[in-house]
Amino acid sequence: MKQNTLSKLLKKEYLKSIILPLLLIEVMLLLAYFWSNAYVNETSKHALIEETKIHIKEISKRSATLINNEFKTLSNLTMLMQKQHEAFFENYNPLHVKEIKPTYRMLKDGVIANTETNENSCSLFFSNVKQTNSYRMEKAIATEVLDSFYNALIQSNENIAQVYFNSHDSMNRLCPFMPDALSQYPHNMDIPTYNFYYLADTKHNPLKTVIWTDAYLDPAGQGWMISAIAPVYKGDFLEGVVGVDVTIDQLIRNILTIKLPYASMAMLVDENGHILGMSEALEPHLGIKELTSHTYHAPIEATISKPQDFNLFTHKDNALARLLTQMIETNNDISEFGEAQTHFIITQNAIAQTKWKFILLLDKDDLLANSATLKEKTDTIGYIALGFMALFYLIFLFVLLKRAQTFSNEILMPLYELIEATKILKNKLAIHTIQHSNIIEINTLLDNFTAMTHELQELYDSMERKIKEGVTQKMEAQKNDDLSITFGTNG
Repeated sequence: MKQNTLSKLLKKEYLKSIILPLLLIEVMLLLAYFWSNAYVNETSKHALIEETKIHIKEISKRSATLINNEFKTLSNLTMLMQKQHEAFFENYNPLHVKEIKPTYRMLKDGVIANTETNENSCSLFFSNVKQTNSYRMEKAIATEVLDSFYNALIQSNENIAQVYFNSHDSMNRLCPFMPDALSQYPHNMDIPTYNFYYLADTKHNPLKTVIWTDAYLDPAGQGWMISAIAPVYKGDFLEGVVGVDVTIDQLIRNILTIKLPYASMAMLVDENGHILGMSEALEPHLGIKELTSHTYHAPIEATISKPQDFNLFTHKDNALARLLTQMIETNNDISEFGEAQTHFIITQNAIAQTKWKFILLLDKDDLLANSATLKEKTDTIGYIALGFMALFYLIFLFVLLKRAQTFSNEILMPLYELIEATKILKNKLAIHTIQHSNIIEINTLLDNFTAMTHELQELYDSMERKIKEGVTQKMEAQKNDDLSITFGTNG
C-alpha cells in the first residue's frame, strides 16, 4: 500500500472535495452555454431561411411580374410601330415623292445614306444588295416622315436603346441617328438573313405577332442586345420588320437589378437554356463573363449569337448550372444550392410575355451574416468567461493550497513536536513541554503524552531511588561484614 505524508493527503483531499466538483460544475455550465448558443443559433437560422423562402418566392414572383409588364410595354410599343408602318405603306406611293433631298446621296457602289439634318433626324442606310428595285431613293426619303414617331418612342421608355425599320430590300431606318453607318454596316448587307428580321417572317411567325429575339451582336454598333420585332405587311406581302432594341447592359441595369436587404443576383434564360442577361456578381459562380459591350473591328455580316458557354443546358461541368438546368426542366420554383463557400436560395418564375425564365439567387451567407456575427459575439463572451474562469481557478487553487498548507501546519506542528519528544524520550526520560494547538483531539493526545511522560519520569525516579537505596544498604552491609571479619581476626 502506497504511503503518503499527512500534508499530501490533506492537499489531495482539498483538491478532490473542493476543486474538482467546482471544476466539473463550471465545465458543465460552459458546455451548456455553448450548446444552447449553438442550438439557438441553428434554430434561428433555420427559421430565418424558411421565412425568407416564403418572402423570396413572393418577391421573385412580383419581380417577374414587373419584368413581364416591362416587356409587355415594349411589346405594345413594337405593336404600335407595326400599326404605324402598316398605315404608312398602305398610303405610300413612290410617285408622290417629287423632291430628292440633298441630305440623301447614293454612293458609287449603290449604297444610299443620309447625313443628319437636325436633332430629330434618324439614320438611313440602304444596302446595295438589291439595286434592281425601283424607287429606292424615293422610298428612303418617304420614310423620313416616321422620324418624329421614332424619337417619341425612344423618349417614352428608358429601356429602349434604339428603334428601327428594316425593309425586305435591305433598307434600314434607325433612331437615334447613326453617324458612322457607312463604316459600321457592310455595304452589301442582306438584312432579311439576320435574326432580327427572319424571326418575324411568315415561316417563323405565322401569327404576325410581336416576338422577342435571343441575345445577338448588334450590327449597328450597340453591342449585345435583345429585340422585340414585328412584321409589317401590305396585304399578304411582307414589306419589312420593325424592332425595339434593349441592350444587355440596359437589361441588367434597369430590369434585372432587384434591390433586396441581402445580396442577390438575377438572370434571364430563354426556353432553350440560353442566358440572355445576368448580374455581374454571377459571373464567377458560372465561370463566364457577361457580354455587354463589344469592340467592332469589322462590320457584322451575319447574325452572331452568344457563345455556347452561355447555354446552361450544356454547361455540364458547373454544379450551379446543372442545378439551374434541373430547376428549369422540372419547373421547380425554389431550391437551395451549396458548394464550398457558395450558398444560394434560388427561385424561378416564368415571364409570360416572352416565355423566358426569371431566376433570382439570394446569397444565403449574406442572409445569415447577422446570425453568424451574433454567434461569434456570444461565443466570444463564452471564451472570455472561460478565460476568467481559468484565471479565477488558478488564483483560487493557489489560495486553496496555501490554506491547505496552513491547515496542515496547524495539525502537523504539534505532531512534529510530539515526534521529536518521543525521540528525546527514547534516549533520555525527560519531561518536554509541547505547545498546544487549536485542535482538541491533538491537545488531548499531547496532554496524555505529557501525563505519560510525567508518570514514566516518576517511575524512573522511584526506581532510581530504590536502586540507590539498595546499593547503599548493600554497601553498608558489606562494610559491616568487612569490619566484623577484621575485628574477629585481631582478637
